[in-house]
Amino acid sequence: MSIFNPSEATKPIEILQLGAPTRLTIGAPVTVEPDEPFFIRGILYATETGQLLSNQTISASYNGINLGSTTTGIEGDYLIQVSIPTEGTYTLKVSFAGSTILAASSANRTTRISALVEISPIAIALLLGVAYFILRK
Repeated sequence: MSIFNPSEATKPIEILQLGAPTRLTIGAPVTVEPDEPFFIRGILYATETGQLLSNQTISASYNGINLGSTTTGIEGDYLIQVSIPTEGTYTLKVSFAGSTILAASSANRTTRISALVEISPIAIALLLGVAYFILRK
């Protein structure tokens, strides 16, 4: 006959980051019009060695809404064409989920979606003429 006494034990664990550290860069226009296609671009590389990381999946989103994904090229570069339908200021985010040998990384950038007002050369000339007339008095 075997008798077991109930027991309990706890011990803190430390979670270590697996894989080599990586860095992801992001570039995008400061301002674009609603629904106007634009590009998000950047480079993924190993932080410690500077090695450009090819064939890795990069995902893009704005304010948590998925914009799509792509794979890095031979030079660690990526390019994703996107558009955002509504005016506002948005945080664009690109993410690399990591792998068994590479750590995850991400980068953010703010982009404003705004209807741009085009002023014709005639309107500019009229405005300059009015300004000259007012300042001359």
